[in-house]
Amino acid sequence: MAKRRMISVDVMEQDDFLELPERCQVFYIHLHLMADDDGFIGNPKALLRMYGYDASVLNTLIETGFVLQFGSGIIVIRHWPLENRVKRDRYTPTVHQKELQMLTVDENKIYNWL
Repeated sequence: MAKRRMISVDVMEQDDFLELPERCQVFYIHLHLMADDDGFIGNPKALLRMYGYDASVLNTLIETGFVLQFGSGIIVIRHWPLENRVKRDRYTPTVHQKELQMLTVDENKIYNWL
């Protein structure tokens, strides 16, 4: 897993992001730091506890479309393909291959459901 992450100004300066409560914005940044090289987070509830947030923070990110949640509880950052490109020699594929197969990347480089 890479140790550096990118967060696009194209996402963070949009009104829909700036209208999120500050705690949701901050948690979104923490999710970027903890995501694997494909943008997946397997332990979002543990991260909520670690950073002192309640489930409403994650629910807001899901409801507003910044994060997609799978039935397994795993989440993925929708804008990940737009924001992060890991060099091939440093890239480690996600262990969440089943969930990855449920997604497509659209012309705007955003994850969407198949």
